[in-house]
Amino acid sequence: MANNNPWLYAGPSSSYPNISRAPDNKTPICPDDLSDPSSLPPCKTFTKPISPGAPPTLTPTPIADAPSWSLMVFRYNNRLYAIDSACPHQGYPMTNATLSDIEDFGIVLSVGVTCPRHGWTFDLHTGDASVSRYRLGLYEVETREGEDGEEGVWVRKKERKRIG
Repeated sequence: MANNNPWLYAGPSSSYPNISRAPDNKTPICPDDLSDPSSLPPCKTFTKPISPGAPPTLTPTPIADAPSWSLMVFRYNNRLYAIDSACPHQGYPMTNATLSDIEDFGIVLSVGVTCPRHGWTFDLHTGDASVSRYRLGLYEVETREGEDGEEGVWVRKKERKRIG
């Protein structure tokens, strides 16, 4: 039986630099202006296989050319995340979004990503929007040690739990 939700290789773990929280708690995911042009970009976009029979591989895609069906992988506060690169509301690119910690009385409960088009925030653990019933597509992320000893990043679409 074919796996309808295969794990997809997203590159070596070392190619994802950590994005640290900005002092104002509005941290850009993929800033346009890298302070050091020789440094690694903080996020990567990939085109997903679009047909069920296609090989389970991701194609690295420049951020500016990423189609709406691509996904984005990044490391924030030392944790890897993978999300759909377009807002589920109007398809606006999430590469221009900001990250923020979702807190309650100073305790970090989750992480949110805020769409730059309309300001909605999506929880990176559930995909739920702050103001509507839209859900951002999320991916499970695993790191695995490769044959060469280097840790690799693998992603697959996060399964939605069905109720009832």
